[in-house]
Amino acid sequence: ELGVELATHRSRAPRGVIERADLILTMTAAHTRTVALTWPESLDRVVTLREAAARAANLSVSDPVASLVGVRRAIDVLHAAPTFDVADPVGRPHRVQTAVARQVLDLVDQFVAGWSRARPRSVK
Repeated sequence: ELGVELATHRSRAPRGVIERADLILTMTAAHTRTVALTWPESLDRVVTLREAAARAANLSVSDPVASLVGVRRAIDVLHAAPTFDVADPVGRPHRVQTAVARQVLDLVDQFVAGWSRARPRSVK
């Protein structure tokens, strides 16, 4: 329906991707915790997609990643509430899966719009 086939998809982080990423977007606080515990150096670069979308309208041009993630301590990530979680559609009815997919697309659009305002591309 949305042009994406995920029947064989398995969530994983390919070797080296997390270490090299400028920004890591997750779907849930639990995912954020897992990333931060596995790669402690990622703490200042990992945030949920919903939180990033919510903060995108007010990004700092000088440091957009810092304005997305904010100043936080490891304890804040370990005990974060699921306030910014995107629901897991796995095993749910098709209508729920479609609704979550549309929600993710909307959140990505919000994030990209804010990021584009903060970090406009140079035109060549």
